Amino acid sequence: MKWGLIPHWHKAPNDLPLLNNCRSDGMMEKVSFKNAVQKGQRCVVIADGYFEWQQQRGNQKQPFFIYFAQNGPTAEMTELTSVLPALSDKQDGPLKPFSPPFTGRLLTMAGLFDSWRPPSQSEGSLYTYTVITVDAHPSVHHIHDRMPAILDGEEEVSRWLCPNNATSEVLDLIRPCGTLAWHTVSRAVSNVRNKTSECVLPIDTSKQVSSKQNTLLNWFSRAQKASNDDPSSEQALKKPRLF
Repeated sequence: MKWGLIPHWHKAPNDLPLLNNCRSDGMMEKVSFKNAVQKGQRCVVIADGYFEWQQQRGNQKQPFFIYFAQNGPTAEMTELTSVLPALSDKQDGPLKPFSPPFTGRLLTMAGLFDSWRPPSQSEGSLYTYTVITVDAHPSVHHIHDRMPAILDGEEEVSRWLCPNNATSEVLDLIRPCGTLAWHTVSRAVSNVRNKTSECVLPIDTSKQVSSKQNTLLNWFSRAQKASNDDPSSEQALKKPRLF
């Protein structure tokens, strides 16, 4: 199943904007979601947590990792953060395989799905889904004004998935959730190439290097290396300049 809903009636999915999220206040009116709602095509999207970016001064954004309050970093990973420096905004070299460092409850987000089949009928059906979003709960509103619609507990998950329940009977589940915890993470997560477990580790933001600072430091580092590698640079510095 692929993230980004493609309605079954759409003829050219490549021309369709990504429908990764579905705003709860419009899912009963927008044609892209209305069919899935009416047919009860509901699903649950499971994850350790989700990332959200808090707007800060200037153009800087600080990413947060948000998860169920009963979930959290393992003891081993928490100890690891004490010796790991803050990651830079970009990572060089091969990526390490992702290994989820969280244990306990998985985040259960409410979603809708649909099945799209190409007009040629030569290929099988493509199942896609979207995550329903709501206004943020007051506890996380300082991070962002929107959040996923989270199903809190097995009873809510069962009600949402039960095919005998009409969607109108379970819309009360689509609401802000306040049983969440969060922590700041490295801006490295903003680069889609970074898929390492370090992306969800808590960091000390006071030690985090901004993208501008990192660019400046890299420039000085390259300039210093070039100077050390070029013997003529030292002679050039000693040679008097005529104006």
